[in-house]
Amino acid sequence: MNNSVVPVIDMFAGPGGLGEGFARFSEGLPSGPPFDVRLSIEKDFHACQTLELRAFLREFLKGKTPEEYYDYVRSPSPSKRNNLMKEFPEGQRAIKRVWHAELGGESFPDDKVNKRIKESLGESKTWVLIGGPPCQAYSLAGRSRRSKQPREEFENLREHYLYNHYLKIIRNHQPTVFIMENVKGILTSKISKSYIFTRICDDLESAGYLLYLLVQWRKRKPLE
Repeated sequence: MNNSVVPVIDMFAGPGGLGEGFARFSEGLPSGPPFDVRLSIEKDFHACQTLELRAFLREFLKGKTPEEYYDYVRSPSPSKRNNLMKEFPEGQRAIKRVWHAELGGESFPDDKVNKRIKESLGESKTWVLIGGPPCQAYSLAGRSRRSKQPREEFENLREHYLYNHYLKIIRNHQPTVFIMENVKGILTSKISKSYIFTRICDDLESAGYLLYLLVQWRKRKPLE
């Protein structure tokens, strides 16, 4: 692998849309893509299946993807998928790039998460952290669905505080750059009469980073 390739760690990865953008950036350059998604962390099993399959595809040069991959895509089945991952060394490497884990869950303490990230980064000092903490508690639709829920109960939802796991990674591992994205509703969401977005920004700045607000055409709010 080119030593100039920048590792990427993807938290709350979902099916990998944000990571896919990094993986495909400047695809086709003579030196190869400049970013390498080393680890995607996601709690949803089906999303992890997608992440593994995309990681498998990225292991191959354009035009070199095995026919077995396309056979699986045309007619998917568990047995075909298992064979795909077992028969090709690229499949085993793809599996190692995806971690089916719930950040903040009892089975995944901080030391376990830190160890996995360190192993994925290796000796790399320059790297990128990306991800978007679950947005159900911030989204306008989510808040509307919970409008009849007692305020105290709503504010105590763990989803409001999942960004803290992202902040822990920043503090513990000091990524060169991070990108955190979320929905528009995060700008107006409040806890104890204070804006959650302001709290998040204060916490991130206290870790020593300069923050830049980047607005997409799609209604999301990324922080860089």
